[in-house]
Amino acid sequence: MKGNMTHLVKQIFTFGFGQQFEGGYHIVFAETKDECRKKMFKRFGRKWSAQYNTKEEAGVKKYNLREIK
Repeated sequence: MKGNMTHLVKQIFTFGFGQQFEGGYHIVFAETKDECRKKMFKRFGRKWSAQYNTKEEAGVKKYNLREIK
């Protein structure tokens, strides 16, 4: 293995009814799922709904969710 390559985990977070970004999702990359969650809390506090492994699981297409950058 060359260098110090770290595999990053990709997680999808959604926002729920009545929240500022209702109907949206946000993508986070980190070394672990837990680190992704910590980054999400740091940026949005507790104002989000759920954490998923893929856009499909999160229902991005099914519910026509928009990406929050």
